[in-house]
Amino acid sequence: MRMSGRELLRAAWLLPFFGLSTAIFGLLSLIASLWSARRARWFAPLWAGINMRAAGIHIAVEGVQHLPANQPGSGGGCVVASNHRSAADIGAILAGLPVDVCWVTKASLLKVPFLGWHLKRVHIPIHRQRAGNTDRFLQDGADKIRAGAAVVIFPEGTRNRGPAGSLLPFKKGAFLLAHTAGQPILPVALIGSAELWPPRSLMPASGSIDMRVGQPIDPKKYGPDELAALAEETSQAIAALLAE
Repeated sequence: MRMSGRELLRAAWLLPFFGLSTAIFGLLSLIASLWSARRARWFAPLWAGINMRAAGIHIAVEGVQHLPANQPGSGGGCVVASNHRSAADIGAILAGLPVDVCWVTKASLLKVPFLGWHLKRVHIPIHRQRAGNTDRFLQDGADKIRAGAAVVIFPEGTRNRGPAGSLLPFKKGAFLLAHTAGQPILPVALIGSAELWPPRSLMPASGSIDMRVGQPIDPKKYGPDELAALAEETSQAIAALLAE
């Protein structure tokens, strides 16, 4: 994609800024992980907020009152299930949700020096092809959720490049994890991220991303063999948020 002179000038300072902020906050998070995974994750929202502001992206959040942390008697932990259309979604969730965000990471990233060691301590790695990994993933994820973390999963499994407002079929991992932990699923809809940072674009455009947070869904309403129904309720909740 050919860039205009103005876009090239913007990229000339913004991309180094992204790199520098990532190095600084990544190092701080790596050091903090020696004491606490929760403290290490604290730097990610700061990193996302600074980079979003530098890129001229505003996150407009609706439904913060639905966060489990704001519900009486809740430990604050949950599974965040969001639609996924752009690389900007990660920054939007980190900068927009005032929760302790924990990610499910690909096992291949664990091989990267320093980064892999950090991800293993702070987030939840998943080895899709390794025997017994599901049990380890569920145990690790459930422990973090019960400790108050919000584990973010994009149940579509990949970026959806279909029409705006559409959703791909949901995979079962998010719902199996929520059922195992016994903590709610928080449906989240992101609107506008694909327009700001479409596929194959070097950097995001400035603008606004709307984040809509729905009411928590209790996975304990469903049995272990009813995960498809739980996924369907979550899909419908996100679709309704997208259509508002």
